[in-house]
Amino acid sequence: MTLTMEEFQKKMDILSKLLVDGLGSTKILFHYSFAEWLLDVKHCTQKYLCNAAEGHRMLAMSYTCRAKQLKPLEVQEFALHLVNSNLQIEPFNLALWMVWNGTPAKDSLTTSIPREQEVLQLLVKAGAHVNNEDDHASCIVQQALEREDSIRTLLDNGASVNQCDSSGRTLLANAAYSGNLDVVNLAHI
Repeated sequence: MTLTMEEFQKKMDILSKLLVDGLGSTKILFHYSFAEWLLDVKHCTQKYLCNAAEGHRMLAMSYTCRAKQLKPLEVQEFALHLVNSNLQIEPFNLALWMVWNGTPAKDSLTTSIPREQEVLQLLVKAGAHVNNEDDHASCIVQQALEREDSIRTLLDNGASVNQCDSSGRTLLANAAYSGNLDVVNLAHI
């Protein structure tokens, strides 16, 4: 936080040999094992030791600054960083954080459902809609079929067990067809 822009750029130039292009215009470390080394107290010297939660907090703040312009997948990324930031804030307050900053959470589940249950719950609390009558909603329900906890969240927030996917099967029929008794019992309740 005390670096000037010139000092920061010099450090980035030195670090650039270890970075590769990530999604969008981001940079990531060349290999995940190097990132793990930077997070491991046993292997990394204090000078280079990093804190993952601090990184998530910085990324969450970056998304906060441009919250109103975020695309659906970026909204999911924003929620992921908030969840992993270890801010010791209740989930409903994280949802309020997103709402107060104008995050367009409503359509954040139109293309995919996040893998992390906490992220899905945060998005729903921030106003994401899951009860659409189009093929996207069917696709979302299909993606969530294997994750019972996601199914519970979807059902609790308006998704219908009678909603059909592109092949004409309902959520309940898909669960039965795949032999997932837990989801069948959950969807049948």
